[in-house]
Amino acid sequence: SAWNYEDNWDLLINDNKIFSNITTKEYGENKHFENYKQINKDDTINIIFHNNSGSNKVLWVDLGLLEIEDETT
Repeated sequence: SAWNYEDNWDLLINDNKIFSNITTKEYGENKHFENYKQINKDDTINIIFHNNSGSNKVLWVDLGLLEIEDETT
């Protein structure tokens, strides 16, 4: 598995594309996005990897979520 500048990925919540054509990274580098999007427990999160380079890959994804308590209950 190796980084390649041709590879990228998209992030979708339900059918809404939130990020598009995000480049990959090499090793354990961090890639932070400081944009918050409210999601519900029944929402679907999809990460679509575009292996444009055609090389073999092992993909690791770290997804951080912030939980906010419902103040109405």
